[in-house]
Amino acid sequence: MQTHRTYSIKPYSKNWPRRFRAQEKLLKKILGKNIVEIHHVGSTAIPGMDAKPVVDVLIVAKNLKAIDKTEGKFKALGYGLLANYVTPNSRLLYKFRGKEKLYNIHLLPQSNPESKRLLHVKNYLIANPRVARQYAQLKKKLYKKTKDYASYRKGKDRFCRALSDTASRWAKKTK
Repeated sequence: MQTHRTYSIKPYSKNWPRRFRAQEKLLKKILGKNIVEIHHVGSTAIPGMDAKPVVDVLIVAKNLKAIDKTEGKFKALGYGLLANYVTPNSRLLYKFRGKEKLYNIHLLPQSNPESKRLLHVKNYLIANPRVARQYAQLKKKLYKKTKDYASYRKGKDRFCRALSDTASRWAKKTK
């Protein structure tokens, strides 16, 4: 996976949900019954939010070892696979077209709490458009400051940790 890469922030596109649905179909075809849940997550899942045009997909899976056995199928389609990259006990499928990253597919077992965190953040941002706008403004500010992806990630880290904590508390209250 490319480590020193550039990125862009784009206005919300109605194409992002369509891209998710296309990936969902492909993933269901390859992974089948190993999928417990599949969700569009990340900033491209928030209607109206400016974002990197990378569609994030969350798959809650029955068995990561079964996913590892499908690596050849995904490689043939141009995907890379990383183990334990985002969080321990996880897999990340990713796909580029040239230098442009298209997809991050987070594969997590049911026992990994990262899946709930991703869903809480998504749902919180959808329910709180003011916070989503603040997040989008931070992204645009960082983009103006640096085109280096690692610096961008570092620049939004504190905001994202606070957002994650707030979203988790909000999710517990709204159950």
